Amino acid sequence: MNHLNDKQKYEGTSIISDSFEKQVNNRSNECFFFCCSPSLAIIDSWISVIYHLKQKKPDSEFIFYMPKSRTVDELDLDSTLIKIASKLFDRIVFCSHASIMSTSKNFEEAKKLNHRHYILSLPLKILLHKIQFFDFANNIQKLLDFLIKYLYKDYIFSLNYFNDRKTALMFDIYESTKEYNSQLMSTLSSKPIFSISHGIDFEGITPENITNITDINTNQSVSCNHVDNVVVYTNSNYQKSYFQSKYGLNEGSIRSLGVPRHDIKWIDFLLSQESNRDLPFEKGYISFFSRPGTTDYHPKDRKIKAIEAIQRIAMEYNLPIIVKLHPKEKRDGTFERVFGLDNYGSTWAYSNAHPFALAKNCAFAVVFISAVTLDMVKMGVPVIEILDLRGLEAHDNNTALRDQAGDPVKIKRYLGLVLGASDYAQLKKHVDDIMTDRQKVVNKLQAEYAKYFNQTPHINEVIANEICEALDNWEDIK
Repeated sequence: MNHLNDKQKYEGTSIISDSFEKQVNNRSNECFFFCCSPSLAIIDSWISVIYHLKQKKPDSEFIFYMPKSRTVDELDLDSTLIKIASKLFDRIVFCSHASIMSTSKNFEEAKKLNHRHYILSLPLKILLHKIQFFDFANNIQKLLDFLIKYLYKDYIFSLNYFNDRKTALMFDIYESTKEYNSQLMSTLSSKPIFSISHGIDFEGITPENITNITDINTNQSVSCNHVDNVVVYTNSNYQKSYFQSKYGLNEGSIRSLGVPRHDIKWIDFLLSQESNRDLPFEKGYISFFSRPGTTDYHPKDRKIKAIEAIQRIAMEYNLPIIVKLHPKEKRDGTFERVFGLDNYGSTWAYSNAHPFALAKNCAFAVVFISAVTLDMVKMGVPVIEILDLRGLEAHDNNTALRDQAGDPVKIKRYLGLVLGASDYAQLKKHVDDIMTDRQKVVNKLQAEYAKYFNQTPHINEVIANEICEALDNWEDIK
């Protein structure tokens, strides 16, 4: 495969949007509606497919929808994915802090508008609910909502917009039963619907169904009222039984093709878009992918202990660390305290670069628990999951998966898709193996990846073609 030509093919395609007014007036009656929930992570899952849809349907309208106001707050306008998305989508729709479905021309305007709604609505709402006159507070709130809607009437969006449009919904079926998506699902229930998971999905990939035993995760189904017109794209054949049982889907509604963003042409294109971004260190660094806050499987004290173990490894091997924060994660000073604020820029630094860019020249990657694991493996990077579940009642019990050392582990570590460490000693052993024969470690991880995940050639084009065909024929099969 000629990767240079592939990259040129992507770069040579014009995807820059026209003016907002021209879009509204001149777009066709077709619409591609992308629901960005439960988090911004789903952009990475869908953007490569949407890129191909834009190439095939340049005159159709592309709408980016965020049903949660905090998602707008979390947008990083400097992110390569957001910059690409800004050229693909003609309209940004979001539920604002004032609980108003609003529309904007671009992501920057969406953030500004959402912030204005916050300033106008939330402080007063908090104040009113602190007093005991709830009826009075509710009446004032209704008046405030009316005022905001009047002030921003030109920015209000209605889902009735789709009543007379051929529309394809692109989302994660996991979101189909969420209350904040109920109106959306009701409005678009008669339209063609397509699902890709917001992460590299492991649902249904269990030791049980891999050995053809009944899947223990599918004994509780979820009501899904649109099973006749939904297509779910999964990463693995092992996930079919899960989605059939969980969402009441028939086998024909499930397409197990692999991970769209792992298509080599898309990786090349994304790296070309990141080429102008300066990383804090050129090569030979540790890429560390963090997670927000704490969870029942990663208490604060264990999180700090893990960060300290990573720092110790970095010092022993004289490797700098690049920290990639989770989109929902805030800088709370933890890394500054452990790594040293005075050392920032010399031994460690933050970066908002895409994981593919961070993978390009790193020695190895470390995660707490993350779907980025498989991105690293695909890029030929050894990746270590440092996660200590020992002694945690909810995770160290008689049903827990265990590794060869007898430690309770999560599924990726159990299946050998990631190197696993519960403490510094285990972490050091894996780093020693990587430094001794890096390629041997990579080959082993990639072999496990190939065992469980499908790898369909030109996967993004395949999915885009199927969505276009379904939309083109929809009036004939409704």
